[in-house]
Amino acid sequence: GGFRQIIKSCVIGIVPDHASAVKVDGVGIVRIHCGYFDGSGMVISNLTQTKSRQFSGLFGVIYNAAVSNLGINNANINVVYSGSYCLAGGLAGSAANSNIVACYVTNSVVHAEYQSGLCAVGGLVGELYSGKEIELSNCFANCEVTSYGSTNTAAGGLIGIIDWDSGSNVYRINSCYTMGTVSSNRSTGGFAGLAWSDIIYINNC
Repeated sequence: GGFRQIIKSCVIGIVPDHASAVKVDGVGIVRIHCGYFDGSGMVISNLTQTKSRQFSGLFGVIYNAAVSNLGINNANINVVYSGSYCLAGGLAGSAANSNIVACYVTNSVVHAEYQSGLCAVGGLVGELYSGKEIELSNCFANCEVTSYGSTNTAAGGLIGIIDWDSGSNVYRINSCYTMGTVSSNRSTGGFAGLAWSDIIYINNC
């Protein structure tokens, strides 16, 4: 039942058997690589993550993949990390070279703290990063988002940071919106905390 029947192609991680009261402290989805995840309208409720880890969210990392048609409600992601950098989002800590379509996070708290360096937190994703073109469309977040750290801290209602490195990567963000509250001791935005990419198209948001 649950996720297992809708996982397709090259998905790496431990997959829960149910979509209610999922706890991702050592168990749960960690990464999705090179595949396609269609949630078919499923809503994950009461996701809880409090264990210290670099990439926090339902998916820690989405890489070279596509995720669509998935909702997250009443999540509590609250992590403190002491490694090199920290990324947290309701759906994913990091989404790299991937597309996210028709996904949302609502009635949720996403908080990450890192006292020694970089920390980015978003209601949907902590980081969008790409070596090519990436698209985020028909998504929204209604969350309480907070990010605290010593340097380069970013918090955004939907996305924590778009691209760590300035360059020619292309990001297309279409028909997305955000609600809720956002706070950080450095870069803070209602939509995105920080955007470094040279080419970002934002339409109908």
